[in-house]
Amino acid sequence: MRRTLWSAVILLALISVAVVVRRTTNLVLILINGYHPPAAASNLTAAQLAALDDVFARYPVLTLIHILPGVLFMGLGPLQFNATLRARHRQWHRWSGRVYLICSLIIGVSALVMSVAMPSDFFLILKGRLTIGLRDREVVLGSGELFVVPRGVEHQPFAEEETHLLLIEPGGTPNTGNPATAAPRQAI
Repeated sequence: MRRTLWSAVILLALISVAVVVRRTTNLVLILINGYHPPAAASNLTAAQLAALDDVFARYPVLTLIHILPGVLFMGLGPLQFNATLRARHRQWHRWSGRVYLICSLIIGVSALVMSVAMPSDFFLILKGRLTIGLRDREVVLGSGELFVVPRGVEHQPFAEEETHLLLIEPGGTPNTGNPATAAPRQAI
């Protein structure tokens, strides 16, 4: 049982390292060459990934500040629970625990800043179909699919049938997207 648990923990840590390496490579190239919006993708999954990558690409330094300590956090975290390591290498365990706490603080503060600096609309379709009209294309979402609209991208969601969805958007966003034409807020 312990081996299975540690194998799962190591696998999850390796997945996070792979994600951070991929995203860091993209972000370093953006820092060197400048930001260029992604080309429209014909595949829905590719379009969703491109939209998600685009959100982070607009803020490369902030994203790097968030994800690079994440690698240490994911690597050092499980080691804090290893009794053998703790008993045999007490100094290293204490040092790594301090690094772990500093990384968690950096990750938490940067996540808070990202939630304010990088607001976007998040659509998760629970039941039905939703079409999100963008300037250059339409994205059709079915049950169980999600789409993130980056900040500042004009979009028009509409459904031809009853659709249940989870929408997360920045506070204060008017229902039309334009405060001048928004319907007045009514208290119920």
